[in-house]
Amino acid sequence: MNFLQTICAMRLSSRQLLFVFSLGILMVPGFLGWWMVVSFVQRVGEKEQRIADRFVEVDLQEIVLRTHRQHEVDNLLFHFPTDHTLFGATAHNLNPTREVALEMQRSQHESLDGWLPLQPRTTDSLLHAAFVADHLPIAYELRWEHLYEGRTLFVAHHTYRRWWLLSAHPRLAAADTLYLDNDHLRAYVLRRESVVPLVLQEMWPVWLLFVLLLGAGIWLIRLLMLRRQLEATARDFTHNITHELKTPIAVALAAHEALADFGGDLDPVRRRHLLATSRRQLQRLAAMVEQLLAVSRPAFAPTGLHLTVVDLLPLLHRLQDEHELKATKPVSIFVQVVPEGLTVRADADHLTHVLSNLIDNAVKYSPEQAEVDLLVERDKARRRIVFSVTDRGIGIPARYRERVFRKFFRVPQGDRHEVRGYGLGLFYVRSLVELHGGRIGIVPTASGTTVRFWLPDA
Repeated sequence: MNFLQTICAMRLSSRQLLFVFSLGILMVPGFLGWWMVVSFVQRVGEKEQRIADRFVEVDLQEIVLRTHRQHEVDNLLFHFPTDHTLFGATAHNLNPTREVALEMQRSQHESLDGWLPLQPRTTDSLLHAAFVADHLPIAYELRWEHLYEGRTLFVAHHTYRRWWLLSAHPRLAAADTLYLDNDHLRAYVLRRESVVPLVLQEMWPVWLLFVLLLGAGIWLIRLLMLRRQLEATARDFTHNITHELKTPIAVALAAHEALADFGGDLDPVRRRHLLATSRRQLQRLAAMVEQLLAVSRPAFAPTGLHLTVVDLLPLLHRLQDEHELKATKPVSIFVQVVPEGLTVRADADHLTHVLSNLIDNAVKYSPEQAEVDLLVERDKARRRIVFSVTDRGIGIPARYRERVFRKFFRVPQGDRHEVRGYGLGLFYVRSLVELHGGRIGIVPTASGTTVRFWLPDA
């Protein structure tokens, strides 16, 4: 509670609060990940040491078995004790003592192997049993080699198939050597697979928990960021829609005040001009409200489509004339239809709204002299009609090209004071295109923006 009170008392911004909470959420999987790495390294080292210890121990056990059997037969040769005192003294001491123990073990081989032949099969059996008892299910290859002569005197293979490996013969990446004499002429060579897959297999519940915690943390952070984006979007929408609605209201109110208070009704020409101005602003206001109501519905009803065969070239020429005439800056719109008599089966009004919105955006976000290309062509291979609207304006950053079709979203760089809007135009366009069974997107270009959509070719 004191921590939360401290955070609240600091009066952090929303960005700083998001960073603090994100850091707190990621600390749990981060600490778990650090512990997993430390535990993983420790386990790998422990298993490597256990393998080396078992390798030494089973060789001593083989010596004990050889001498014990010979003692039972003729009672002429000395034999080693069968308890584990000697094993503990040689295998589990510190490194200096261990080296002395290994020297003693090699001396035992030099004294004994000339009288009693080495039994590598016994060593292999003991080693395999030791690995099973010690929970070390690894694939390995045990060799008895004469290093001076370069001869392999004995080879034994043991495989272990893991469920995630296609082959039952894993790669033998590590090697341990146990010399059998002080001259290093003879040795046991243990080639084995790495213990890393074994440790990973043992730690899979912890790995799964780490992945779940990390995924949950990322998901929570994404939710926090989305919440922040939605709040910013709602705030921007309120700001933009307020300006959009205030403009026609203020103009219409000024026209009515001129009629009522400044004698505008006495001059017929001026009265008609003021009434026409007021009518245009009210019509603009009604269109805004209608568009807001249209996009606020969960989905457009398919029954609202009135499909007809639309001749595209006359439609585009009409839109070309309308936008070039009503623009407040020089606008050049270039129309190209391939082939010229191309038609599409669509709702003529909806298609007009789609193209008009795209052209209007292209003009608004273009420089002082706007140039817009309208291209319509038939894609025979995919059986569709492709529409492209290209401008040479400010462009859309790559990270916003998918988000511009969301409801109420506007590109921050495009929110300039001279470009008004409330983030519904492209959402409205996408909804109408998808209602026809088509798709819409923004094509990357070197400069400007190209919005491309397609409709099925009936």
